[in-house]
This record gives sequence, C-alpha cells and structure tokens, in this order.
Amino acid sequence: IVAGQFRGRRLITPSHEGVRPTLDRIRQAIFTALESRDLVRGRVVCDAFCGTGALGFEALSRGAQRCIFVDRDPQSLNITRENARFLRCKDQCHFIQGEIENHIHALKDVNLWCLDPPYYQGLVEKVVTHIPPRDDVVVMAEMEKDTSVSFDNIFFDRVYGTTRIVMLYHRPNI
Repeated sequence: IVAGQFRGRRLITPSHEGVRPTLDRIRQAIFTALESRDLVRGRVVCDAFCGTGALGFEALSRGAQRCIFVDRDPQSLNITRENARFLRCKDQCHFIQGEIENHIHALKDVNLWCLDPPYYQGLVEKVVTHIPPRDDVVVMAEMEKDTSVSFDNIFFDRVYGTTRIVMLYHRPNI
C-alpha cells in the first residue's frame, strides 16, 4: 500500500495466472489525482475485477468509508479476503463473487468505481454503460494503452507504459 493508514504493507499476491496487480507508481498517480479533487475520503468504493484488492485497499487506507470487492475468480476473492484480514479492515469490506455486470444494480450506494478488468476484452465500456449515472459518481478505469474510449466528463487521462488510466465523472446527461 502506497499511502495512508496501511502505508508500506505488502499485500498477498496470487500465484495463478491472469491477475495483474496495479503497479505502486500507477496506484500512487491514480490516488494523487483522486485525492487532489477530494474524491476518496468518505466514499463507498467498488473494486471491480479486484484481483488482490490493491485498488480498494489503497482507497480504504486513504479514508474511503468502505469497499465492495467483486471478482468472478474465487481464488482472487479469497486472496482479497486474506488481505482484508491482514490489514485488519474486514469490517469495512464486502465481497461478491461473480460478474460485475450482474451485481451493479445492488451497488446503488457506490460512488467511486475502480475498474481494472482483463485487457483486450472491451470490459471497461461495457461495465460503465451499466453503472447508473449520478452527480456524485466517479469512475476510474485501468485499461490497455491503445484503447479508445468515448466517455463524457473525463478529468484524467494518462498512459503509464502499457497502461492507460481514465477517470470521469459519471453524471446524468442533461
């Protein structure tokens, strides 16, 4: 964890293929951008495609109220649970196994979405279209650098090596 109350703690990482934890320097850039706009403290976060839970735990470390971790892979979700026990923040965490698109309707109080899906599957746009727009909703999406996006209200768009980070206010169209 890069900063906050859990700073310096190393998360358990999986030994199986397919999990790609967000690099520390990218996580630092993400949360610096979010915190500079006061978009972390007190928020309800969803770490979708959570893997190890690094994004959600970073948010909790920096003052998020609670985090819902979602992943279809039971092994990844078990590692995320172990990380919550290790960080002693399990009371701020909720875990859902399954496809995020099937659970968005039940996550009405989430106002900070962290999306880090497997690359080259078009999942960011698919998930964002399912998230109901609200004035207080922010989406942070990590994707492959050459992905084109057609989102409105983007306030952050940067490339770090092979990774592109896009952040947007997900507001209703008026």
